[in-house]
Amino acid sequence: MGGCATLPADAPVEKVDYKTCLITQGDALGRATGLNELSEYGVKQAVVTYGVGLESASSSSAKYNSDLKNLAKKNCNSIVVSGPDFGALVAASAVANPGINFLYIGTAQNPARVDGSIGNLAVYEVDLVEAGMVQGYLAASISKVHRIGLYQQPIVVDGGIQAGVRAGARIFDEDNKTQTSVLDVVALLADYSMPGSVDVALIPSNANLDVAIPELVNSKANIIALGGDAYENEFFKEVRSQLFTSVRPEVATRIMEMIAADLEGEFIGGTLGSTIATFGNGGIKLTPEHEQNYPAGLLDAIKHFTLDYETKTR
Repeated sequence: MGGCATLPADAPVEKVDYKTCLITQGDALGRATGLNELSEYGVKQAVVTYGVGLESASSSSAKYNSDLKNLAKKNCNSIVVSGPDFGALVAASAVANPGINFLYIGTAQNPARVDGSIGNLAVYEVDLVEAGMVQGYLAASISKVHRIGLYQQPIVVDGGIQAGVRAGARIFDEDNKTQTSVLDVVALLADYSMPGSVDVALIPSNANLDVAIPELVNSKANIIALGGDAYENEFFKEVRSQLFTSVRPEVATRIMEMIAADLEGEFIGGTLGSTIATFGNGGIKLTPEHEQNYPAGLLDAIKHFTLDYETKTR
């Protein structure tokens, strides 16, 4: 996420005898959800806030066990694991390493659900369909031409975000008797240069937009990002005035909470320490860049339909 994951240049903090470690799934599937960047940001914030040590590894299913063993040898007190393919692997790791506390960052749409009963493993799963629904509803609510552009990740790796965006736009249309088109914007977002084509662009906050910046600037489209705080991403610096908000899963906050608790000997794993991040429980939030410009009743409407979705799916 560009600048979002960069440590401050001068962050005086007293170091403590504690090390947290991070394993991320480094392939396209792991990167597509944006959870890797949020996890990286969370552990780096713990370094500058609490003075903990940090070791990390970008891994794969084939390398996971060896990478985990290497980190365990470096005396990790806690290990954060981010990656949709790592659920079963992290459960086995927690059982095999009872002296290390684990936090697994995954998606609620992953069919291989993680055993939430393991005492030294907390699970934090983000409902990416619901995050997409919030993004789609918000985009439809601020679009004046009822045409929004969706930066296209391959649907097989986006974790349900595209389906959520379309569902959110449909809900808005049903509520307001409108008809919103969600347009796939392929490759380098070139379609944004078409006059009047779209006036809201939906983009992952970890996107590298260098080659698409001219089209986005010319379009003057409002941008709604999904993932971390896109305002802090250097790739968005030329279009920050167009950034309306980011739909942000609170992964970094959960990591900070876990490490703070573990430092005090109060780590909670198992069922009590595990949750699915939703809009209703504060696990998915909107960043406040232009909160004053939200349409009247928007947040109440989002709370209503997300509660209905959560009730039906949980």
